[in-house]
Amino acid sequence: MLVACMHNGFKMLDWEDTTTATKLFTAPQESIHTCEIDAKELVHFTQHGEGQLGYGADWSHHPESPNLAVTCSFYNHMCILWELAK
Repeated sequence: MLVACMHNGFKMLDWEDTTTATKLFTAPQESIHTCEIDAKELVHFTQHGEGQLGYGADWSHHPESPNLAVTCSFYNHMCILWELAK
């Protein structure tokens, strides 16, 4: 999972217990107070610069480029295309 972590850059996480995510996303909105997922951090990407707000991230959905991702930061309006090493 690729996540934008606001003032903590961007992270690629891996978790195997999908039942936790299913319960969180199918529960009624009023019953969700916190979200704790036991995940392994695979990558921590901070190249947008210190103090920048990690605002958006997405994977490439092109079948020939599955390891590409794009991240964008809020204050400096920077968009970075990067590739995860195989």
